[in-house]
Amino acid sequence: MAPARYDAVADFYVSGFDSVGDPGTRALLGLLGPVAGLRVLDVACGHGRVTRELARRGAQVTGIDISGNLIGKARKTEQDERLGIRYLHADIAAPGVLGQGGFDAAVCNFGLSDIDDLDAAITEISSALPYRGHFTWSILHPCFTGGKDISGSWPAGGSYYDERHWTAQGRPRPVLTGASRAWAPSRCPSQV
Repeated sequence: MAPARYDAVADFYVSGFDSVGDPGTRALLGLLGPVAGLRVLDVACGHGRVTRELARRGAQVTGIDISGNLIGKARKTEQDERLGIRYLHADIAAPGVLGQGGFDAAVCNFGLSDIDDLDAAITEISSALPYRGHFTWSILHPCFTGGKDISGSWPAGGSYYDERHWTAQGRPRPVLTGASRAWAPSRCPSQV
């Protein structure tokens, strides 16, 4: 697999983001609810910060991330603190990467905005969940400009008010119209 854009900043994430005590993560875990005994997928799991917390709360957890460096750090931590977590170094947008219905719930903490093919990712996540399965996520507000080695919500030549989808490399992609097939009424998590 080709290097991912987060490979270069893996150490930054490990050193600066290892607690789950921040308000966004606490809210995410609260919305997800009790996970003991559930099979939970952590999408864009990074170095496993939320993944480990889910395992400590009794979930059987699989973390998936496109960054080999971040997954490597998560696997190293799993060797030191065995929680039974399975980590996949894979692209969540790749068709069939998860299989059908293998999870009771999915979670993604601030990662959706960094997935280039969001439709394919949501389709894959939806396929991995049962009917009325839960997908709980958090996203960053698009007002943040980023910083050194951290991608912002828009490229340097753009602004908060530009109505386009931007990738972390700064190239616009077309605005998607219509509903994603993953969120057809029979699969829509909001109908839970």
